[in-house]
Amino acid sequence: MSLRWLWVAGMGEKLKAVLVPAPLPQPGPRTKAAIANAEARSGARQQRVGVKIEKRDGVSAIGSDHADLDGHTSQLLDAFGSSSVCFATAAVDVLSRLSVEGNQIDSMSLNASLALVDGIRPQDELEGALATQIAASHALSLKMLRKASSAIQIDFRDSYINAATKLSRTMVAQVEALAKLRRGGEQSVFVKHVHVHDGGQAIVGNVTGGAGGRIEKQGQSDARTVQHAEMRCEDALGELLPLAGRGR
Repeated sequence: MSLRWLWVAGMGEKLKAVLVPAPLPQPGPRTKAAIANAEARSGARQQRVGVKIEKRDGVSAIGSDHADLDGHTSQLLDAFGSSSVCFATAAVDVLSRLSVEGNQIDSMSLNASLALVDGIRPQDELEGALATQIAASHALSLKMLRKASSAIQIDFRDSYINAATKLSRTMVAQVEALAKLRRGGEQSVFVKHVHVHDGGQAIVGNVTGGAGGRIEKQGQSDARTVQHAEMRCEDALGELLPLAGRGR
């Protein structure tokens, strides 16, 4: 950011320098268009639940960030996919303990974790527990990375990085567990692209994946072999959205 100097008179007829930021330029047409698109997308998203941290008799108290207390309770229950106030309160307590900086709860960190849980949209307590674990792993991973960035000794820094790596892998496993839960435990595999090279033969019709990535045509005994096929499992992150028609 470009800055300019202003000189102002101080006490005792002494002069002191005050650093004042220069005025920012107005956004151009492309920036204005990007801002309009961002506002439209952001406005279409659901407002995430948040909390307010207050000090009461030297103790941090977690409460609503707006005047409708009953409405805030409903928001928290919905965020954790439960009708149990005890379940939601216990989950918030866990996330708040992971958001402590020094001797105080950092409201930004706690509200970020709550936004992550709310964005996952758990549909029951089991999904709510997994969503809470995902948010906890994410928060701890970021905390370890912050410690690694400020660590002076190499062995300390390596320990923090290793812990962050394990937490990140744990978070991926938790996301995959949630995805598997939402699709009923079924593993779906499909062929995305099939490349047929010289001398090869293409298969027309439904195909299933056998052991070792072998492709066979359903209902055909003399299966033809495709020399090269790219296959992948369903993206676990894509399963985070609630499945339509899932029974409750």
